[in-house]
Amino acid sequence: MIATPWPHDLQKYFDCIYWPRKIGRSQNTKRLYCVTIRVFGRFLGRPALVADLDDDSVTAYIAYRAENVSLFAADKDRRNLSAIATFAAKKRHLAEFPDYPRVSLPKRNPRALTIAEIDRVLTACSRVPGMIGNARACDWWLAYYLLALVTGERTGAMLALRWEWLRGRSEEHTSELQSQFRISYAVFCLKKK
Repeated sequence: MIATPWPHDLQKYFDCIYWPRKIGRSQNTKRLYCVTIRVFGRFLGRPALVADLDDDSVTAYIAYRAENVSLFAADKDRRNLSAIATFAAKKRHLAEFPDYPRVSLPKRNPRALTIAEIDRVLTACSRVPGMIGNARACDWWLAYYLLALVTGERTGAMLALRWEWLRGRSEEHTSELQSQFRISYAVFCLKKK
Protein backbone atom coordinates (compact mmCIF):
# COMPACT_ATOMS: atom_id res chain seq x y z
CA MET A 1 0.00 0.00 0.00
CA ILE A 2 1.38 3.40 -0.97
CA ALA A 3 1.20 6.07 1.71
CA THR A 4 -0.69 9.13 0.55
CA PRO A 5 0.75 12.54 1.38
CA TRP A 6 -1.08 14.40 4.12
CA PRO A 7 -1.20 18.13 4.87
CA HIS A 8 0.97 19.39 7.69
CA ASP A 9 -1.30 22.38 8.38
CA LEU A 10 -3.67 21.30 11.19
CA GLN A 11 -6.77 22.96 9.70
CA LYS A 12 -6.15 21.36 6.29
CA TYR A 13 -5.48 18.01 7.99
CA PHE A 14 -8.76 18.34 9.85
CA ASP A 15 -10.70 19.31 6.70
CA CYS A 16 -9.16 16.76 4.32
CA ILE A 17 -8.21 13.77 6.47
CA TYR A 18 -9.91 13.77 9.89
CA TRP A 19 -13.40 15.21 9.35
CA PRO A 20 -14.39 13.24 6.22
CA ARG A 21 -14.00 10.04 8.28
CA LYS A 22 -16.37 11.26 11.01
CA ILE A 23 -19.70 10.28 9.50
CA GLY A 24 -22.86 11.52 11.15
CA ARG A 25 -21.32 14.41 13.09
CA SER A 26 -23.17 17.73 13.07
CA GLN A 27 -21.99 20.91 11.43
CA ASN A 28 -21.94 22.52 14.87
CA THR A 29 -19.42 19.91 16.04
CA LYS A 30 -17.27 20.72 13.01
CA ARG A 31 -17.54 24.43 13.80
CA LEU A 32 -16.40 23.83 17.40
CA TYR A 33 -13.37 21.82 16.23
CA CYS A 34 -12.46 24.62 13.78
CA VAL A 35 -12.71 27.22 16.55
CA THR A 36 -10.39 25.09 18.71
CA ILE A 37 -7.85 24.81 15.87
CA ARG A 38 -8.03 28.54 15.12
CA VAL A 39 -7.58 29.57 18.78
CA PHE A 40 -4.76 27.04 19.21
CA GLY A 41 -3.04 28.65 16.21
CA ARG A 42 -3.51 32.11 17.74
CA PHE A 43 -1.94 30.83 20.94
CA LEU A 44 1.05 29.55 18.93
CA GLY A 45 1.29 32.83 17.01
CA ARG A 46 0.95 31.08 13.62
CA PRO A 47 -1.30 28.50 11.95
CA ALA A 48 -1.12 25.26 13.93
CA LEU A 49 0.61 22.24 12.39
CA VAL A 50 -0.12 18.57 12.99
CA ALA A 51 3.32 18.37 14.67
CA ASP A 52 2.11 20.96 17.21
CA LEU A 53 -0.16 18.34 18.75
CA ASP A 54 2.75 17.28 20.96
CA ASP A 55 2.18 17.03 24.73
CA ASP A 56 4.16 20.18 25.65
CA SER A 57 2.44 22.54 23.20
CA VAL A 58 -1.08 21.33 23.92
CA THR A 59 -0.51 21.22 27.69
CA ALA A 60 0.67 24.86 27.62
CA TYR A 61 -2.37 25.76 25.51
CA ILE A 62 -4.77 23.96 27.88
CA ALA A 63 -3.23 25.76 30.87
CA TYR A 64 -3.58 29.09 29.05
CA ARG A 65 -7.25 28.42 28.23
CA ALA A 66 -7.99 27.30 31.79
CA GLU A 67 -6.43 30.44 33.24
CA ASN A 68 -7.72 32.99 30.71
CA VAL A 69 -11.10 31.65 29.58
CA SER A 70 -12.59 28.80 31.63
CA LEU A 71 -11.93 25.27 32.77
CA PHE A 72 -14.81 24.09 30.59
CA ALA A 73 -13.36 25.73 27.45
CA ALA A 74 -9.96 24.23 28.27
CA ASP A 75 -11.48 20.76 28.66
CA LYS A 76 -13.45 21.04 25.38
CA ASP A 77 -10.28 22.09 23.53
CA ARG A 78 -8.29 19.28 25.18
CA ARG A 79 -10.85 16.70 24.05
CA ASN A 80 -10.98 18.11 20.49
CA LEU A 81 -7.20 18.23 20.06
CA SER A 82 -6.81 14.84 21.71
CA ALA A 83 -9.27 13.27 19.26
CA ILE A 84 -7.39 14.68 16.26
CA ALA A 85 -4.00 13.71 17.73
CA THR A 86 -5.13 10.17 18.54
CA PHE A 87 -6.44 9.77 14.99
CA ALA A 88 -3.16 11.17 13.55
CA ALA A 89 -1.11 8.82 15.75
CA LYS A 90 -3.16 5.81 14.61
CA LYS A 91 -2.47 6.83 11.00
CA ARG A 92 1.23 7.31 11.89
CA HIS A 93 1.06 10.99 11.03
CA LEU A 94 2.22 11.72 14.59
CA ALA A 95 5.10 9.93 16.27
CA GLU A 96 3.34 9.51 19.65
CA PHE A 97 -0.15 9.18 21.01
CA PRO A 98 -1.25 12.22 23.03
CA ASP A 99 -0.99 12.22 26.81
CA TYR A 100 -2.59 15.56 27.62
CA PRO A 101 -3.44 16.25 31.26
CA ARG A 102 -7.10 16.07 32.24
CA VAL A 103 -8.79 19.26 33.36
CA SER A 104 -10.41 19.03 36.80
CA LEU A 105 -13.85 20.47 36.29
CA PRO A 106 -15.91 21.83 39.16
CA LYS A 107 -19.24 20.14 39.78
CA ARG A 108 -22.07 22.35 38.64
CA ASN A 109 -25.00 22.55 40.99
CA PRO A 110 -28.20 22.70 39.00
CA ARG A 111 -30.56 25.50 39.97
CA ALA A 112 -34.27 24.87 39.68
CA LEU A 113 -36.47 27.46 38.02
CA THR A 114 -38.65 29.53 40.30
CA ILE A 115 -42.43 29.45 39.93
CA ALA A 116 -42.26 32.93 38.38
CA GLU A 117 -39.66 31.76 35.82
CA ILE A 118 -41.75 28.70 34.92
CA ASP A 119 -44.79 30.95 34.52
CA ARG A 120 -42.86 33.23 32.14
CA VAL A 121 -41.72 30.24 30.06
CA LEU A 122 -45.25 28.78 29.86
CA THR A 123 -46.66 32.19 28.93
CA ALA A 124 -44.04 32.59 26.21
CA CYS A 125 -44.79 29.06 24.93
CA SER A 126 -48.51 29.84 24.72
CA ARG A 127 -47.81 32.90 22.57
CA VAL A 128 -45.61 31.30 19.89
CA PRO A 129 -47.27 31.85 16.50
CA GLY A 130 -47.29 29.50 13.55
CA MET A 131 -47.24 25.76 13.07
CA ILE A 132 -44.77 22.98 13.81
CA GLY A 133 -45.72 20.08 11.57
CA ASN A 134 -49.46 19.61 11.98
CA ALA A 135 -49.62 21.22 15.43
CA ARG A 136 -49.97 24.83 16.42
CA ALA A 137 -46.56 26.04 17.57
CA CYS A 138 -47.95 27.26 20.91
CA ASP A 139 -49.36 23.76 21.63
CA TRP A 140 -46.14 22.06 20.53
CA TRP A 141 -43.97 24.25 22.78
CA LEU A 142 -46.30 23.89 25.78
CA ALA A 143 -46.27 20.09 25.40
CA TYR A 144 -42.50 20.04 24.92
CA TYR A 145 -41.82 22.24 27.95
CA LEU A 146 -44.26 20.36 30.18
CA LEU A 147 -42.66 17.05 29.14
CA ALA A 148 -39.26 18.44 30.08
CA LEU A 149 -40.60 19.85 33.33
CA VAL A 150 -42.31 16.62 34.38
CA THR A 151 -39.63 14.14 33.28
CA GLY A 152 -36.44 16.17 33.70
CA GLU A 153 -35.27 14.63 30.42
CA ARG A 154 -32.51 16.15 28.28
CA THR A 155 -33.44 18.02 25.10
CA GLY A 156 -31.56 15.63 22.81
CA ALA A 157 -33.33 12.58 24.26
CA MET A 158 -36.74 14.24 24.03
CA LEU A 159 -36.23 15.26 20.41
CA ALA A 160 -35.08 11.72 19.60
CA LEU A 161 -38.35 10.17 20.85
CA ARG A 162 -40.38 8.31 18.23
CA TRP A 163 -44.11 7.60 18.31
CA GLU A 164 -43.55 3.94 17.50
CA TRP A 165 -41.67 3.58 20.78
CA LEU A 166 -44.82 4.65 22.63
CA ARG A 167 -47.40 2.87 20.46
CA GLY A 168 -46.28 -0.54 21.69
CA ARG A 169 -47.08 0.53 25.24
CA SER A 170 -50.41 -0.27 26.82
CA GLU A 171 -53.26 2.22 26.72
CA GLU A 172 -53.06 2.26 30.53
CA HIS A 173 -49.44 3.48 30.39
CA THR A 174 -50.32 6.22 27.88
CA SER A 175 -53.28 7.31 30.03
CA GLU A 176 -51.00 7.37 33.08
CA LEU A 177 -48.54 9.65 31.25
CA GLN A 178 -51.36 11.97 30.17
CA SER A 179 -52.65 12.04 33.74
CA GLN A 180 -49.20 12.98 35.05
CA PHE A 181 -49.11 15.93 32.64
CA ARG A 182 -52.56 17.11 33.72
CA ILE A 183 -51.75 16.72 37.43
CA SER A 184 -48.38 18.47 37.08
CA TYR A 185 -49.91 21.37 35.20
CA ALA A 186 -52.80 21.61 37.71
CA VAL A 187 -50.35 21.63 40.65
CA PHE A 188 -48.29 24.31 38.89
CA CYS A 189 -51.39 26.48 38.36
CA LEU A 190 -52.45 26.05 42.00
CA LYS A 191 -48.99 26.95 43.32
CA LYS A 192 -48.98 30.03 41.13
CA LYS A 193 -52.07 31.48 42.83
